[in-house]
Amino acid sequence: MWNPQCRDAWFSVANLIQSDNDRASVLQDLLKTNSLQAETYRNVAKSAKGLTSDNDKATVLISLSDHYTGTSFFDAADTIQSSSDHARVLQAVLEHKPAKAELLQAVHSAAGLSDDNEKANLLLQAARQSNEPEVRAALQQACEKLSSDSDYRRVASALFNAPGSPDSSK
Repeated sequence: MWNPQCRDAWFSVANLIQSDNDRASVLQDLLKTNSLQAETYRNVAKSAKGLTSDNDKATVLISLSDHYTGTSFFDAADTIQSSSDHARVLQAVLEHKPAKAELLQAVHSAAGLSDDNEKANLLLQAARQSNEPEVRAALQQACEKLSSDSDYRRVASALFNAPGSPDSSK
């Protein structure tokens, strides 16, 4: 759609918008455009990262999750302080049944949530999407960050009772 100079100029101007709500609206309007390039999606994530409003940032990232969930996306998601807004973003990612690399990034991002119930729910949803050893290892590592005994038991039980897990044959 754009050559790199036009895209860079557009984002330079968009990033000057002081109102989080207004910048979020502009970014969401851009996402309605068909056939954006991958670099444009990365720029949207980077611009969203600069928003101070967790709700506005989450709203943009949820819209972006239909198109792009690369490193810039998760970098932006990980700056969301609100556990519920961060969880909404990760939920949107998981609803799209991401590829292994994005699933791993979602698990690592979920591990940073402060709310154990939201963290556990996301880990359980991710666990249902893959039995690959690397994903299972990331889920077990994230499970260790749960401080709630009941949430820990819920996730650990699902991980160890899943088909293909080391203890599932017992």
